[in-house]
Amino acid sequence: VIHGILMEKLFYSPQDYVSLILIGTMENMSNIESIKNIYRVMPFSRIKREHVKKIRNLLNENDVDLTTYSSEAFPLIETLTFAIDMFREVTISMAFRRIDLITCFNGPSSREDETTLYKLADRLRDLNIEFRVTGPDHGFYYEKFWEDLVVRANNSEIVPVPYRLLAIDSDVLRGPKDIKKCVLKMNNRILMKVNIQPYAIEQPILRKVMLNKKTNELLKSNISYRVWEINDNEGGEQGMVFKGTETDIIKATGLGGSSIRFHSHEFQKWEHLTDLGINIIAFVRCSFDERPRIHLEEAWHVSLPQDATEQQKNFFAALFIQCQTKEVAAICIASICSGKPTGRYKMWPNLMDNGFYLYKLPSQGDIKKNVHNFVGMANIYRDRFKLDNDKLELMINVLLQFVKKHKPSFQNPNELKKMIHIFHLSNMPSNNEPVFLDPTQPRAEEMKCVLRMRQLTEPFYKSFPPRESVLQRAAKKSSTSGTSLVKRV
Repeated sequence: VIHGILMEKLFYSPQDYVSLILIGTMENMSNIESIKNIYRVMPFSRIKREHVKKIRNLLNENDVDLTTYSSEAFPLIETLTFAIDMFREVTISMAFRRIDLITCFNGPSSREDETTLYKLADRLRDLNIEFRVTGPDHGFYYEKFWEDLVVRANNSEIVPVPYRLLAIDSDVLRGPKDIKKCVLKMNNRILMKVNIQPYAIEQPILRKVMLNKKTNELLKSNISYRVWEINDNEGGEQGMVFKGTETDIIKATGLGGSSIRFHSHEFQKWEHLTDLGINIIAFVRCSFDERPRIHLEEAWHVSLPQDATEQQKNFFAALFIQCQTKEVAAICIASICSGKPTGRYKMWPNLMDNGFYLYKLPSQGDIKKNVHNFVGMANIYRDRFKLDNDKLELMINVLLQFVKKHKPSFQNPNELKKMIHIFHLSNMPSNNEPVFLDPTQPRAEEMKCVLRMRQLTEPFYKSFPPRESVLQRAAKKSSTSGTSLVKRV
């Protein structure tokens, strides 16, 4: 039962970014019916102040002053206490690939339950997901069964260290620290100016913040960073720490044992920039098992602030709707102004936070290899994600045509720009949805030539009819240069 629940909620839905599972019961485990309570889970992802008030009222407890916390988040420990006391079991979603099985009893009382959990451990091991077992308090006895289960799930011979709720709290509730500001560009055109903030280990989904009761403004976070240290002499990066100095800022992660290092002179180049729109709120390390499959390890998370302009809201909404409904990643040309050249990025929606992961695409030498990896992964996920076979085959065909030996992939930036436009056209929203503004705006005649050279004109326009608004914009630019408008084939 638990295996089926986790497979359905975690791994078989293309929109799930769930990785912290809390399953527990406080009831007597003397009969088989009460044992089944551990298999019932209640979604509890976005925790708001009103939810906690409701739980407190149901428990007939005196209400407390909750105005010191924002309505978007609440301390994990207190929320778990309320939820477990009230519902006996609870599920919470986090933003990194780790599962914490929080249980309130020492171990399963039947051979059948043991077998079920062992099968779950085998599945998690195959999916390369970290697995931990956590007790609700310091009185929890970490039985030998749980040690064997964690060792089996993580494919490791190291005896696991018992975790408590306080340990999870220190992992999750970690506030950000501002670094500097930079600009997000598309095709050398400023699109949005952004803030960059690192996290010590992993990006939290729950964040404890303090509010000014008079102005309702956010105060400085009272969640401190865990102090880590790194030993460069040992040459290894496992178990490194976040330690800020005047010369270096090191961001270490627990996902893959890698680091991103920034020097002080890089931040000096951002000092003259101002915050305008989308906030890049964290650098996160993405494992190979996370979607989408074609990307480098480094990724940024992008979300829209409340004070964004109307144009930015339209742009963001259009991107989000396309990616969410079509299950594709938007590709853009972007430059993060820290002295680095323009790069290729793809934006994949993070539905949990109404934002995006901004993935940096591989270099030219890696594109050919990654395209073939994409083809293999697309075939694997075709049925799971219910992809349109005809459109998927055409997209694969377009990609493969761009990696022909006689024409290196994306050697010319204009080639990439045309391909980006192809994917944008293929995912244009309907008339009642926001219109996606393509900042690259390649001429329609040039795009038609690219398709014609690859013998893709007929199948492409048959499956992806171009939007009239896009063609009209292209026609205005073409009329000034003497080129003609592309008509639908």
